[in-house]
This record gives sequence, C-alpha cells and structure tokens, in this order.
Amino acid sequence: EVVDCATGVAQPLLRVPNQARLVSIDESGSQLIAVHEDNRLISYRRSTDSMAWEPQWDLGSVDRRVIAVHLSGDHLAIFESYPRRSLFNKALQVMDIGTSEIISAWTLPNSVAQLDAACASDYDDSALVLPSVQEHSGNRQILKFKEDASASG
Repeated sequence: EVVDCATGVAQPLLRVPNQARLVSIDESGSQLIAVHEDNRLISYRRSTDSMAWEPQWDLGSVDRRVIAVHLSGDHLAIFESYPRRSLFNKALQVMDIGTSEIISAWTLPNSVAQLDAACASDYDDSALVLPSVQEHSGNRQILKFKEDASASG
C-alpha cells in the first residue's frame, strides 16, 4: 500500500509482483513510479475509481544502488549511492519515462557520492542530496546541486 502522508489515506498497488521499496508520485497525484524489491521500475496510474494504483508500464530494471526516485511530469530522477572511492559515478540520472531513455546523467564529487537521501526539484533543475557521514566527522549537511554538478549548502 501507498500512504498519502497529508491525508493518511492508504491505496494498494494492484498486481504487485513483490513489495515496492521506493515510490514517487507526480505533482498531479495521478501517476506513481515504484522500484520493487527485485529492482524493477514500474509505472502506475490511479484506477478509474481512484481507490488503488494500477500498473501501466514496466520501465526496466534499476541498479540495487538506487536509494531514491523523484517523478516530475515525464521525467524520473534516479539517485544512486556510490562508495567514496568510486572512480566514476552517475549518482543522478534523469529518465524520460515515455521512452525509458536516460536523457541526463550527473556525476557528483566522490566526497559526496555515498548518499543517505536525495530528491529533485520540480522547479529549477536541481537536486538535494544528504551524503553519508564521513568517518571521524559528525557534520551532516544537505547539499544542493545544479545540472553542472556544482554544490552549495
């Protein structure tokens, strides 16, 4: 089930192969994307009676490193967490859900590539990320990245 935090109303995901581990609902509240335990990415629409979510499309698989997704219109931001010493990371990829094609990929600095949480902005093509705590450091800071991968925070 998916629970609307604002209203407390729970609505089931219909014909679910296994539990969803991540979900994101678009601003209109009519479309939902779920990453299931088997890492399948499934698109859902509200049922005609608006009492449940019906599967529409299987958009493929995502990597097990995916820690957050954010749906905005036809674009899905997919956030992955990488070990700090990764030579290459695609910590944020933007997918066109109509074609399942990756239309943008952002590389984050290795110092912040290991993420605990993340979300995208619907308004200014930016992302907020919460890097994992570094050893011997208690400092936690939410960082804002723009598409050129520059950070502020």
